[in-house]
Amino acid sequence: MRILICGLSKTGTTFLAEKVKQSLEGVLGKGVQEVFEPTSIDVENGGLIYRHKTYQKKSTKEEVVKVLADSGPSPENILAVQNYFDKKILIVRDPRDRLISSTFYRWHAGHNPDPEKFQRSLRLTQYKESNPEDIPFLFLFNQNPLFFCPGKADFNVSNRKALYILDNMSADWLVVKYEDIVDGNLSKLEEYLAFPVKQDVTVLKSRSRVARSKSYGSWRTWFTEIDVRYFKPVFREYMEKNGYDFSDWKLTEAPALPSKEGSEYMLRLFNQAHGADNKAIRVYRHVVARTKKLVIRARLKLAKSKFRYWPSPKKPPSSPHFFIHIPKTGGTSFRNALTISVGGSNIIEDYRRHVDYKKSLVFKHIEMKGDYSGFMEELRKLRNPWLVGHTSVARYRDLFKDESIVTFVRHPVERIISAYRHKVRHQGLNISFEEFCQSKECVNFQSRQLNGCDLEKVFFIGVTERYQESIQYFNWKTGLELPVLKSNGAPDKQDFDISEERYLELCELNKLDMKLFEKANALLDQRLSEMRKFNG
Repeated sequence: MRILICGLSKTGTTFLAEKVKQSLEGVLGKGVQEVFEPTSIDVENGGLIYRHKTYQKKSTKEEVVKVLADSGPSPENILAVQNYFDKKILIVRDPRDRLISSTFYRWHAGHNPDPEKFQRSLRLTQYKESNPEDIPFLFLFNQNPLFFCPGKADFNVSNRKALYILDNMSADWLVVKYEDIVDGNLSKLEEYLAFPVKQDVTVLKSRSRVARSKSYGSWRTWFTEIDVRYFKPVFREYMEKNGYDFSDWKLTEAPALPSKEGSEYMLRLFNQAHGADNKAIRVYRHVVARTKKLVIRARLKLAKSKFRYWPSPKKPPSSPHFFIHIPKTGGTSFRNALTISVGGSNIIEDYRRHVDYKKSLVFKHIEMKGDYSGFMEELRKLRNPWLVGHTSVARYRDLFKDESIVTFVRHPVERIISAYRHKVRHQGLNISFEEFCQSKECVNFQSRQLNGCDLEKVFFIGVTERYQESIQYFNWKTGLELPVLKSNGAPDKQDFDISEERYLELCELNKLDMKLFEKANALLDQRLSEMRKFNG
């Protein structure tokens, strides 16, 4: 019997998979293959191949396969192989409890935790444990007030993957609740599997660190009323589709919170992460990260060279596209990925501050002669022509329709902070952040760059905060297979923080950009849904 256990991280997949595996072995009187969190599942020669960076396994007649839908195979991959399994189980969990568990679990070794951020979070957690009402749980997840508006989309990224499986899986799946497994309510599970399931099982010591409380409902004491107001709209769809009572958000007052579920759990995971046994792992990760950077640089250098199409096949011919690179929205990463995909010889740049600007076709035809038709004629001679640059729609309005425009947008306050930090570090800007906020660049800058565009018609509009999802859709739409790169990024350590009052002022000052950001997010959700339905 082939059994698939599927769920999001921190929903009890490890515990359930171990229960099912030990129970199946008891029935068969022999061991069965365990496949723990493969990153991909491929069909080869009529069977399945499970791949992970540490192993590769072939499917067997008796096996229990545990997959995470948010950090393992994609939902599309999971559904594509569902018919190879005799039994398929999706485990779900109250998203409020899962949020608490995930927030503390991020200090585990595999997440390469930052010591400074850990200490700050630990102090806040210890304070909240003694003073539950003083700090919303949100601030244990993220201490930066800039996060909380765009962050709502982030909380639902993994939930959307579970909902996609739920909406598209075949009728022979069983959906079980984490809460029923904890309570020992196994009758539906046993009826579905057609064999008894053990109540008490032992999880391998190497995986026992995953467990935090083996209970549920702790959100009632960890949350405050602020958390309730924030998360109600975020978790509504997931809760209602999985049978959780959305009307019940009642909190429980507690004089103190259990440190064993908070700060002690954090310390246990963090100390494991920074123990001597993990030194080799950290060195390995550093080498891997450095190697990836060198490979990307080499690919980029090759893409810009005249030999671009000698080792690589050409992309199918295409009509001209115009990438409006709004500063500090991730455009450098996109431009570099585009260069790797179509070759530097197909990209014409309009960056007036760059040293090579006077050698460009833009300078030759437009700046010197005002010859837009001649410029477009030259652009059309290229096989995969792209015009990219720090410019606006207005500059090329007569040459490009909305249907050929590509761009990225970002939460306006985060973009303003990023722009200020960039100018201070690289351009010698010597004014305060408050002074910078009065400049034209800080007032609906993105909306002005795209003024006149009909977003519904624009060929592609990505969201910086959802860069990977955006590239996924772009690749599906174009077939260009752009890699996900991180270029021109700021250091992880923040140079400064801003007050909540300043944050709200900037949101008010950038009303048009806020509407643009929300519209772009809604469009991305809609188009990702269309893509998934098409692929399904």
